[in-house]
Amino acid sequence: MNSKLSNSMIVVLLLCPLVPGTGRFAYGLYLAIALFFILFFAVTSRFLVLKSGFKETEHYVTLLFVISGAVIFNKVMSFFLPVLAYTLEFYVYLSAFSGLVLFFLFSKETETAFAGDFKGILGNVFFVSIKFFILFLFFGALREIAGYGSLSVPVFSGIRVISLFHVADYPLFKFAASTEGGLVVSAIMICIFRYSYVRYESEKRKVN
Repeated sequence: MNSKLSNSMIVVLLLCPLVPGTGRFAYGLYLAIALFFILFFAVTSRFLVLKSGFKETEHYVTLLFVISGAVIFNKVMSFFLPVLAYTLEFYVYLSAFSGLVLFFLFSKETETAFAGDFKGILGNVFFVSIKFFILFLFFGALREIAGYGSLSVPVFSGIRVISLFHVADYPLFKFAASTEGGLVVSAIMICIFRYSYVRYESEKRKVN
């Protein structure tokens, strides 16, 4: 398996543990925002470390910033979205772990921080990761539509559900929104991603 495929598979595997927490689109949106917030803290820490010249402390400082980012996010959200902050607190810390590994996996270009290109560093990390965030939100929406026939958005009191159609007569669909269904979705994500990538590489070799 080449390094590009290996890195991509690592990303998918890192995000898959968060899938069970996205039984509602509102949950997926909340966790995607948390991951962006945590990555911002990781980029900031890398920038400060490289600018200061203390590279030997890089991993410790980044770990401290990422954990702090998760804690701050939970505290801030407890004022604006208290119900979701309490419900998804565990998944936010899980996002911190995923975000930390994502950052170290795709941040080789952050050496440009010595030139002060903070926006470039931030853009690089987010650009590489955005496709997986979109996939994350897509599965959140898909699971809620299939399981509940609705879409939801975060509000102060929890979530606001927008009903699309009735699914009470189709209990099998509700499996998609359950934790077990989330794990199945995770497995399907990995299989589809790997199969698609292998097919793509195979076709590219035939053309060349």
